Amino acid sequence: MAYNARWSNQFRSRLIQLLENNKFDFVHFEWEQMIQYLDEIPGGIYSTVTCHDVISQMYERIANNSLLSSFYNFQKKRSEIIEYKYLEKISMVITLSQKDSRILKKINTNISTQTLIPYFEKKNSKISECDKIYDLVFFGAMNRKENYDGVIWFIKNIYPKIKEEIPNISFVIVGNNPPKKLVKLSKWDKSIELTGFVDDPYKIINQSRVGIVPLKLGAGIKIKVLEFLSCGIPVVSTSIGAEGIDAIEEDGLFVEDIEQRFVDRLLELCTNYELAKNYGHRARDYICSNYALESNKYKISQIYNNPFLKQIESDNVAIVLLNWNNYSDSFECIKSLEKLEYFNYHVFLVDNNSHDNSFELLHKNYSDKLFKMEITFIKSLVNLGFAGGNNLALKKCFNEGYGYIWLLNNDTVVESGTLCNLVNEIKYDHNIGIVGSKIYYYQTNKLWFAGGKVNSLTGGTKHIGLKEIDIGQYDETREVDYISGCSLLLRRELIASIGYMSEDYFLYYEDTDWNLQAKKRGWKIKYVPRSVVYHKVSFSSGGEANLAPYVDYYYIRNAYVMVRRYRSSISGTFAAVAILWKVIKKHIKLIVRKSDRKLERSWYLFKGINHAIRFKMGKHPVFKR
Repeated sequence: MAYNARWSNQFRSRLIQLLENNKFDFVHFEWEQMIQYLDEIPGGIYSTVTCHDVISQMYERIANNSLLSSFYNFQKKRSEIIEYKYLEKISMVITLSQKDSRILKKINTNISTQTLIPYFEKKNSKISECDKIYDLVFFGAMNRKENYDGVIWFIKNIYPKIKEEIPNISFVIVGNNPPKKLVKLSKWDKSIELTGFVDDPYKIINQSRVGIVPLKLGAGIKIKVLEFLSCGIPVVSTSIGAEGIDAIEEDGLFVEDIEQRFVDRLLELCTNYELAKNYGHRARDYICSNYALESNKYKISQIYNNPFLKQIESDNVAIVLLNWNNYSDSFECIKSLEKLEYFNYHVFLVDNNSHDNSFELLHKNYSDKLFKMEITFIKSLVNLGFAGGNNLALKKCFNEGYGYIWLLNNDTVVESGTLCNLVNEIKYDHNIGIVGSKIYYYQTNKLWFAGGKVNSLTGGTKHIGLKEIDIGQYDETREVDYISGCSLLLRRELIASIGYMSEDYFLYYEDTDWNLQAKKRGWKIKYVPRSVVYHKVSFSSGGEANLAPYVDYYYIRNAYVMVRRYRSSISGTFAAVAILWKVIKKHIKLIVRKSDRKLERSWYLFKGINHAIRFKMGKHPVFKR
């Protein structure tokens, strides 16, 4: 477990030393702030982080209640960037409430989350009602801004009104490092007791009648609320203090944001001991029913006692095919898989919202036993693009424990040794994350792909050997910059290391982006020429000779965005110049050569530049005359 809430070079050095001298199956980060050390974790190690709260939300609330709003808004935006960049690379983000999971998913839909509720033992208080010596209790570290500000607000705005009605009221504040201002207030008002640090806070909580949580700032679930309830005392809280907890008044949790209603609720509970006692019993019952360890056992086993942390003995391969309005090619591809000499595989067929009945026809073929293999059919109700469609299956394959996953275009045909040659290359070197095939144009010996190169300045990508006749010039297995998603085999640990494909590209460059992420995390990427695939090339976008006008939009925009994400600002300048030059050349071709839909093609080129500079991602816009 790694724990250090602030950046520390000393901690970083110690972490690197531990990782170099030991072999770990997984790394757990406690607190979201710890993900700043994720870059030091080698590829292939399963990682988890517990987000006790969402840091960006915390800064947003402070900004709304502070004279330093500009500073805290900057911190909020900075935190959102870190959350977006790093949390999707964590194998599993553990939150303490469904609310926090929803916030993180809003920041980045690729973040994998699991909610683990805090669990409590039932605190059976043996203190009788006559031994209750405090009417009100607050519990929390007093050097935390949200706790200090909340208590000060309570003392200034709520407590005087209660004292008017109950002159002998008593209020105890339990928590370490109380600021001087709070110490002075407690000395001035003898009804307020400030304990500072105590070894056993539950002893004092059990001696109190009502817990208060008057927070105006903060984020995440407030454990103090659950601790009060577990001790059998009702709680009066603001909505921020109670967020993420689904208890209601019947369970002993009263949520009041209006000052006078906060006062009235406390007066009711402090003057009616039997009422407070009854709500306390209900509070204990609520904790026992909803926050017991039993409630978490299954989720904990999903996170830790599963194939992530077991050596994958099996060489099970999940083959992922993505279909979109292409029955005939998908059918031929699936039939070609029947001749594979590697038998330990299962096919996952994802349909990207086809409207040509191809998905239904393929499913019927399977029901009629025309395919000699097991197939899982997955239907998307919308077109999610290449990455989104594949991610549907990737997540399912990952969760089901497959050792390897093979992304294969549905407009391809394979040879008998295609898969076994990929597996044999990747399985004996655990530093290899991705391997890929030699790819020919369909029914020819003309090369389409023999490994990929990326121009780090312009973002341009190059298929090595493109359109060359194969005479053995690329028959050597070697490391490359990227493998095409047309035929890409990866080991499951890669997903645990870098997450799933970025879906905002929608079409083209998402597989290259994924490869770059893998290389950045230390994974090897290899081209395996013994594995051969034949590709019909860009069927879904009109075929290579007649690409749809929107294709250039993706090439222009996504190349620039990819460089800006992974390279320096200098590279971004080169990339901008490169795409401008590319657009000029394409316009010259439009003028010189015969081409249909020239206006539409020109429009998409300029839209590509515009959206690239603005980082506007997602599906292409629709051209309208």
